[in-house]
Amino acid sequence: MPRCYFHLRAEGKIVRDPIGTDCLDVAAAYDKATDVALDLMRNSDGNTRLWSLRVVHEHGETMFDLYFADIAAGLDGERPYGAHELTAETGRRLTALSDAVHQARRTIAESRILLARARGKPQLVHNSAYRPL
Repeated sequence: MPRCYFHLRAEGKIVRDPIGTDCLDVAAAYDKATDVALDLMRNSDGNTRLWSLRVVHEHGETMFDLYFADIAAGLDGERPYGAHELTAETGRRLTALSDAVHQARRTIAESRILLARARGKPQLVHNSAYRPL
């Protein structure tokens, strides 16, 4: 049974799932992600509609992204026309921005490593900033 990791993207940060959960297939992973999202939405004080979960296979491949705005739409019932779509689109754009910032930090970390190696001093580089999602 493959292990899936549920990384939370919230407020410009990525909270990594270090343990993961065994999931039978993509449908089981989606159900688990939905349960996690609903639990977080119920127990959080913040605006969780802009959050998302990235579900990653044990081999590091992204399986899917689950946006809390899509889950919240089913809970809210009637909302003003377009409010759900606007919230969902904002969440997707924030996720894309967060991914771009993460990728830029990764590139900077890799550049520092290469420069330190080129200067013959690789011990000067601390590699904690480089952790792929």
